[in-house]
Amino acid sequence: MDEIFKKFYARLKKEGLLKAALCAVAVSFGVLALTAFICWMTAFTPVWICPVTFVVSAALSFTLFYFLLFRPDFKSTAARMDALGLDERMITMHELAGNNSAISNVQRADAAASAGKLSAKMLKFCVPAIIIAFAAVGAALGATFVTVDALSEAGIIKSGRQIADEIANPPAEYKLKYNVYGNGGLYLPDGLTRALTNENEIEITVTSGEDGKIVRTSPDEGWFLAGWKVNDGNYVMSDDYRLDGNVTESATITAIYEELEAPEEEEGPTGPGFGRGNGDGSGDGGNDKGGLNRSDADLVIDGETNYGDTFEQDLNDAMQNAGDSLSSGETDIIGDFFDTIAP
Repeated sequence: MDEIFKKFYARLKKEGLLKAALCAVAVSFGVLALTAFICWMTAFTPVWICPVTFVVSAALSFTLFYFLLFRPDFKSTAARMDALGLDERMITMHELAGNNSAISNVQRADAAASAGKLSAKMLKFCVPAIIIAFAAVGAALGATFVTVDALSEAGIIKSGRQIADEIANPPAEYKLKYNVYGNGGLYLPDGLTRALTNENEIEITVTSGEDGKIVRTSPDEGWFLAGWKVNDGNYVMSDDYRLDGNVTESATITAIYEELEAPEEEEGPTGPGFGRGNGDGSGDGGNDKGGLNRSDADLVIDGETNYGDTFEQDLNDAMQNAGDSLSSGETDIIGDFFDTIAP
């Protein structure tokens, strides 16, 4: 009888170990999830804390669940055997243990004979669905929070402390207002065109430290962008677009348009010797050479004598003086010069 009972007991022991393991999984992964969550919320970064808490909680919970709840004994084993439909109840044999009466001996003999007809494999493992559910949920939570904590430590996502700080102290938001002075408009890169006057503007809300949007200019015909003016400061030259980055305060930005000036008409040269003739030698300072008055320009000797009056004599003197000391080529050069300046 003892051998038969041991087989059934071993079967139930395996079932108890399985139940204890599943409960330990639920508890240890739950502890792991809680530990990872605390690390994520507090930005506590030691990598050893999660595996250590998981192993310790798994070992402790397995031991407690098995020895306190799922370890089989003679009574529980006999009850499970009776559930198989034995002719003689094993629990009765357990209750009559130590009774040496004839009836007790007959009952034990009949129970042993009835149990000998059964196989221990007929005892199916009975694991409540709720234990399996708790184990699955615990494992999912543990894996999720460990992943979140690992991503946070790697800097891929924000830690719980950062998120809590942002919720408690949301970043400031600033307003950037764009308008124009002069004739023209502004438009955003998304195609939204705004024909602006001094009464209209584009307003952009920007979180502190972030960049705004590109705002492009659109001057009217005959106008150009002279620069940008920020608040009440002096305007500065810049490109035909503006992008305000790392915004830390609200501001009003004005595109200054100025009108293009019409080109002036060019006038001819004026002054002594450049009078306006009428082509026949008359007119303002005109003469027989298309209006060019040379009389004043020719008084180069003493301011009174026209050089044309002494030209022939000067040429003869130069050629005579040059004949004794210059070559024929050099003499030709001097002659060509006088031909050039001949009156």
